[in-house]
This record gives sequence, structure tokens and C-alpha cells, in this order.
Amino acid sequence: MHDKSNPYALNDDFAITNNTHIAVSLSYAPYAEGPSETVLSQDFFGIEKLPFLFSIAGALDKTFKDRSGYYLSAKVFKHSGNEVVIGDLVSEISTPVGPNDSNIEIKVFGMEDCGAPYSGGFCTTKK
Repeated sequence: MHDKSNPYALNDDFAITNNTHIAVSLSYAPYAEGPSETVLSQDFFGIEKLPFLFSIAGALDKTFKDRSGYYLSAKVFKHSGNEVVIGDLVSEISTPVGPNDSNIEIKVFGMEDCGAPYSGGFCTTKK
């Protein structure tokens, strides 16, 4: 879901193009300030609209081998590359998830130019 409530993010409308794709990652981070490990990642193409529905399939008992510490994150690219540029959408906060969760909403925010007034936290100079 494109959340436009953050005053420190780019809140312009996001125009979907033929090159729009979404990279979703599932990470394991058992400690708040410790390292994380990417467990799964997938790039979705042929995006027609946001919000975008997806599923994690497979042996969930092996994917979620520990009971907690798993997080989803997403990046929505308006171009064919995988480097975040101004106007792409990113989840600034990873969303906790477990093997029995469903219908999870991942909020994404517009990547702002670091030189813009009030830019803070997540920003880039790449265009």
C-alpha cells in the first residue's frame, strides 16, 4: 500500500509503467540491533495496480524454522533497474510476519530527493 501520510517522504502519485516491478524480501532478524539474513526474495513483474497481491508458497515449516524474527520488506521500482531512485517506493519499516499470517499489508513510501526540504531518513540523490 502506498502510504502518503509521511511528511518526510515523496507523496506524489505513483504512475505504473511497463517497467514497474516489485522486489519483496523475507528476512530473518532474531535480534533488534543484530544482523539479518535474507531467507527469500522475489521480483514480481507485470504490475497492473497497487496494492499488489502476492503469496509466499512452499515448505513454510522450513522457511519459518524459528517461531519469530521474520520480516517482510518491499521496493516498488518505476524502472527496469534494481537501484532505488527518486520516486520509487520503499518500505521504511520491515513488517513482522509468521508462518500462519495472511493478508499482510506492507506500507511503502515515496523515495525523496535528499536535497528536498524536510527530507529525512530514507532519501536518495539518484534520478
